[in-house]
Amino acid sequence: MASPKEATVIVLDVGVNSDEPIADGVKTTALEASIKCISRMLQSKLFTESKDEFALVLVGAEDTQNRLNEMAEDSYLNIKMESDLKLVNWQILDSLAELKRATSHRGDVFEGLKVAVDIIQFDEESSKKKRFAKRRVILFSNLHGTLNASSSQISAFAKTIHACGINMIQLIGVDLEEAKQSELIQLKSSKASKGKSVSPTAAISELFASLEALSDDKVLESVESYSFRDAMSYANYFASRQVRPTPWNGCLELGETLKVPVVIYARVKESKLKQTWKKSVIGDSTKEFKDVISYFVQDGLVRQEVPKEEIGDAYRYGTTLVPYSAEDKAEMKFTGTGKCLKVVGFALASKVKPHLYVGDDVKIVTAPMLDDSAQTAVSALAHALHEEKMVIICKYGYNKSSSPKLVSLSPHLCERANGAFEGFYMHFLPFEDDLRLYTFAPLLDGKAKDTYQPNDEELAAVGDLIDQLTVSKDDDDGYFDQLNPKNVRNPYLQRLFNSLQYRAVHPNDSLPELDPNVLSQMTMPAELAIRSEAARDKVKKVFELKKIEKPKFKKNLIADGTEPSTEGVDGLTDQMETLVTANVLGIDNTVSKVGTVSPVEDFTALTTGADDHTFEKAIQMAINVAKDLIYSFDGQVYADKVLRLISVMRERSVERNSPTTFNQYLKTFKAEVLENKLDIVWSKLVERKITLIQQEEAKTSSVTKAEAREFLTTTKVEKIITQQNGSKKVDDDDMIDEMFG
Repeated sequence: MASPKEATVIVLDVGVNSDEPIADGVKTTALEASIKCISRMLQSKLFTESKDEFALVLVGAEDTQNRLNEMAEDSYLNIKMESDLKLVNWQILDSLAELKRATSHRGDVFEGLKVAVDIIQFDEESSKKKRFAKRRVILFSNLHGTLNASSSQISAFAKTIHACGINMIQLIGVDLEEAKQSELIQLKSSKASKGKSVSPTAAISELFASLEALSDDKVLESVESYSFRDAMSYANYFASRQVRPTPWNGCLELGETLKVPVVIYARVKESKLKQTWKKSVIGDSTKEFKDVISYFVQDGLVRQEVPKEEIGDAYRYGTTLVPYSAEDKAEMKFTGTGKCLKVVGFALASKVKPHLYVGDDVKIVTAPMLDDSAQTAVSALAHALHEEKMVIICKYGYNKSSSPKLVSLSPHLCERANGAFEGFYMHFLPFEDDLRLYTFAPLLDGKAKDTYQPNDEELAAVGDLIDQLTVSKDDDDGYFDQLNPKNVRNPYLQRLFNSLQYRAVHPNDSLPELDPNVLSQMTMPAELAIRSEAARDKVKKVFELKKIEKPKFKKNLIADGTEPSTEGVDGLTDQMETLVTANVLGIDNTVSKVGTVSPVEDFTALTTGADDHTFEKAIQMAINVAKDLIYSFDGQVYADKVLRLISVMRERSVERNSPTTFNQYLKTFKAEVLENKLDIVWSKLVERKITLIQQEEAKTSSVTKAEAREFLTTTKVEKIITQQNGSKKVDDDDMIDEMFG
């Protein structure tokens, strides 16, 4: 059996004629257009890790290197086999990149096609088996070179192509149909008498006509020709990775006794990158290295590494970490379902709404191809459900170790194939845990129902807009095909592949701008926008939008049981709104300590209107919280929160002309941060210019302006030990307790 891969031989015309522009008024030459198309084709195969093999033949090359020339030295001149059949690699792409300009020779594209067919034929004869499921030959040329072949030779070569099992032959550079319509060639005049040469365009046209006449037995599936313009527009996109369909074989179980054999295939599945980002050595990606992960425990200011054998998995259950061994994980796996597709019941299709579909794929369910009884049962069930407008609800298990899934089977009758396919689409359904329930304010809000009912003018405006923007398969404008998912490629993947291939070939250049053709697929066509402009303007007029400024409240947190102000917009201040929300949620709004969840807000609330004793107490609590966040957790993660707290502490100390406690703490903070090598924390503190409170800011300060400036520039300090009252170690659970306790 042939391997499920393709063999493609690319014949590239690099002769002097390939230096001609592809069209009048266009600077791009035939060689440049060909290299772009070929490069993109090969890069797509490379990135998708395709198993297809490619060979490259140059026509009009400076030297001669091919097997047919070795057997007939006077023929097949200036034809070089640049690469034999092999998997795509960067060496082939590099050889294409080196083809900067055309040669001074004119090659024979007819002989180049013969060399291409010989490469495939010789490869399979040498291996003594059919290595490929598909064989393809692609010629890139503007056909302005030479072609020495008679009609009899062309006819004989067409039979050779057919006998060798070539499935597809394509010409890129000249659309033969357009050429005939523009009277560049005439088939009647192109057919020469036996033994007489014809022009390259006429000869290739005759070859294609002969091949089409031989394609009745479906060995030769496609004989096509495209202009450079059409080929380059398609070359802007990378082809997606082709995935071989893998069936799921099982039974649709309706009770204990009725089981219908079915097969399941993935119909739609989100395309994702086959690999994740890897790490490499900058400047030399060939060097290999391994990631080494170390674990540490933090005990105050001491960080100690934990041996790998003492590390195990655990799951947080409430405030407790529950350890789980490998044996526990194995026993925990769901084994009560097994491989199955069991019917739970039937439901009206109108009750299983599309917004309930979950998962990243849609599967298709049908009967095995050679099982007549199963096909009859599936067909009967699909037709009955279609007539009753119902779906099947099933329990689905992919294999014996899979957790169960809830799915719906919607009947699908393929009318385009005249009933050739009858089956079901499988959609995954959510469990209660997957649902997200939201409560919205009522739209009417005590107003009359007619307030939000559209009038005739508004209905007509929206209806006209829908009509103008509706795309239909029956229209001749092509918008339906343009928006068809089959023709729209993922712009993220296209940009990624474009950037990767460019970086691989040009390691030192800046990445190019985003190709506008990539985003144009998801943009309203210009003609459609012009056509609907009047309708859109009408909608804007009848549904006039007014900008409503959001009322701004000054946030005043309440402390010490003081009464909130009643001044504000519509008689409701932010303080009252906060109280209402707190009462609804059952939360005590009074702040009594500085916590780890929102320390800045807590400190602000406690120090607003506080006396000196309360202020000193609050600042000590803030210092303890800052220390806990930096040293009990990962200081790098909580750096921003701690520095915001320190900044507010500084502001309040300046306002109260009480700098001593803050300055003493900041010196200690600096010493401990530098000692523990928390460089990110220190750099952020310097960046925000959080320094000591100097005399110009607070009269009672003993710090000069120069000393405050020097504090941020020097890293040589002596640690100052202070007595911290009430310091205690906290963990993540304390944060949760503070939020909901």
